[in-house]
Amino acid sequence: MVITNRIKIIIISLPLLIFVGVVIAFCTNYYLDARAGEKFYSVNFNDTEASVVALLGKPDVIESCPINLWWDLEHKGKNNGECVTQVRYNYFLSSWSFGYSSAGTVISKYHYASE
Repeated sequence: MVITNRIKIIIISLPLLIFVGVVIAFCTNYYLDARAGEKFYSVNFNDTEASVVALLGKPDVIESCPINLWWDLEHKGKNNGECVTQVRYNYFLSSWSFGYSSAGTVISKYHYASE
């Protein structure tokens, strides 16, 4: 009888525990995304890659630069080869990216939202 009651309590509590876990995970991701956004806007043109890594940590993705270059929401034109590497810091609903020149300096940055 005591074991049966404990099993019932566990079964009833399980959905609540899962819900609380999902809410905590979402809130944590939202906080980290917002914090990355604050740091994103403090990065300036020609900052070094090392300074960005010191600010935001190791990026989640390293890839080649896209065809178009951006600085925040301003289109900077086509990439004529000056941007060689793009890094991304990914979160649940957004991604913060930086493009680096061959000298390792920031030449583009863009916030991907709901990608």
